[in-house]
Amino acid sequence: MTLASLLPELVKTSVMVAYVFAMILLLKSVHARLIKRGWTRDQASYITRKLVHLLAAGPVTLALPFVFMEILVPASVSMLLGLGFWLAKRRGKLMEWFQTRDNNNEITFMIAWGASIAILWKLTGSPLLSILPAAYISIGDGVTGLVRVSIIGRREKHWSGNLAMLTVTLPLSMAVAGLPGFLSALASSIAEKIQLPHIDDNITITGTSVLILALAFA
Repeated sequence: MTLASLLPELVKTSVMVAYVFAMILLLKSVHARLIKRGWTRDQASYITRKLVHLLAAGPVTLALPFVFMEILVPASVSMLLGLGFWLAKRRGKLMEWFQTRDNNNEITFMIAWGASIAILWKLTGSPLLSILPAAYISIGDGVTGLVRVSIIGRREKHWSGNLAMLTVTLPLSMAVAGLPGFLSALASSIAEKIQLPHIDDNITITGTSVLILALAFA
């Protein structure tokens, strides 16, 4: 990329990041309302985190293929933000309305989001195809968590969330990628349910779907 082509991408990425942080800040008041309504702090933080997936990352993910000509800048910034969040967390600085000390899901999310899009964008040359794994962890996983907490009232794996995830991801995946899209959405929903020690589901979801889509289209 030349400097002339890099500048517009930086500007668009800055707008993207500003939107994400604006949504995160707006959701602070939602967290407070949830606690007033009787949800525990842990439950409220979990709900807010899933709303960040849906309302902050979701629209950015869907807009990405129509806004960016290259993926290098937004993907790199996403992964750098993950590093920044990790460093801040190590220093004890948390946005406690959606972050918790007992996991680093928001950090692995940003890294997996950027890496999965970049890999598929470069391998397949298809911006639309490249966002599918990122959509699974933003929109799909967001819906999964909200359905689970509304049914069982806590942060725990439950089949209801996986069915909800499949319901929202299948139409998009099949419209973009046909049968491989169907398989990637199904495999990602299964991967989300499987708990592996020390491996966050943001990694297993994107890793599984990137592999399937890369084998089909690269």
